Amino acid sequence: MKVANEAVQEAGKISEGTICYTGDILNPERSNIYTLEYYVKLAKELEREGFHILAIKDMAGLLKPKAAYELIGELKAAVDLPIHLHTHDTSGNGLLTYKQAIECWCRYH
Repeated sequence: MKVANEAVQEAGKISEGTICYTGDILNPERSNIYTLEYYVKLAKELEREGFHILAIKDMAGLLKPKAAYELIGELKAAVDLPIHLHTHDTSGNGLLTYKQAIECWCRYH
C-alpha cells in the first residue's frame, strides 16, 4: 500500500488505507492475534503513512455489532482520520453492525 499511497499523494488525490477485519475482538481466547490493540496499531501506522481515510473491510461479515462499536470507538480515539466501514451480511449482522458504526460516528459505510 505504501507505493500506491505515495503515487496517489503525488497526484494530489485522496488515499484510503484499509484494514481487513478478521477474528473476534470480543473473544480473545478465539483470536489472540487479531486483537483491538492489533487494529489500533495498524490504524496508527496507516495514519503515519499519510493516508487520508481509514477503511475497515469486513470481507466475511465477521464484525459483530458490539465489536464494531468498540473497534470504531477505539480507532476514532487513536487516529484523526475519517473511518469508512465496508461489511457483508454473511452472518446476518450487517445492518446492526452498520447501526453500531453510525452510533460511533463512522462517516462512510
